[in-house]
Amino acid sequence: MNYEPISNLSSVIVLFHPQDDVYDNIRALSDNSSKVYVIDNSVKKNINLITKISHISNIEYVDNKKNLGIATALNIAGKRAIEDGYLFLLTMDQDSKITEGMVKKLFEEIKKDDSIGIVAPQYHLLGRDSLA
Repeated sequence: MNYEPISNLSSVIVLFHPQDDVYDNIRALSDNSSKVYVIDNSVKKNINLITKISHISNIEYVDNKKNLGIATALNIAGKRAIEDGYLFLLTMDQDSKITEGMVKKLFEEIKKDDSIGIVAPQYHLLGRDSLA
């Protein structure tokens, strides 16, 4: 298959009482995806953040009105992505960051074998030399 990353990729970021700095993560997802589903599990909303992301054209904000858990939030986004015709869904939480070229590299791995169901970036703990 010949994949065009941006046209076939939707993303989801799950929020739970986020700070304003999560905007940078959402913006990076927006720049690397055709659509970003922002699923908000917060009881008390960050109105400033919601207002800022409302100006990004490819954002779909979903207010769960309460914490339904990350699995339910991801399932909501997955269902919407399928309904909207996307082939891929990049799942993120509010603390995860996209690195430069990450999305392109993930697609390069998928292109190697179209039977691949999941690809994932290498996980790094910032500020830690080891897990011990």
